[in-house]
Amino acid sequence: MIKFANDITFNSEVTSSELPVVVNFSAVWCMPCKAMGPMVDKVSTELESVVKVVKIDVDDSPNTAKSFSIRGVPTFIFFKEGKEVDRWVGANKNEAAFKEKINSLLTQEIK
Repeated sequence: MIKFANDITFNSEVTSSELPVVVNFSAVWCMPCKAMGPMVDKVSTELESVVKVVKIDVDDSPNTAKSFSIRGVPTFIFFKEGKEVDRWVGANKNEAAFKEKINSLLTQEIK
């Protein structure tokens, strides 16, 4: 299940999470974001016991978007132990690739 965060709740939802987190930076006007929505929803529900998926609207949370240098949406940032470990920009990822990235996040060691 997708959680929602903003400039105020980012730390509690993302950096303080015990689970790895995938942050989906998007916007309501973004057609590629809308196109990816059903796939992201499905994966977040299937994997909710092992990863947290958090959605942030860049227009509603400009400070968080700026702090991560978000220049285009959708952008997915993968966090583990509160630290960014990877990111994808754009809507060119399919469900299998998205799940594979999450699986690699689960096994990745933080340095």
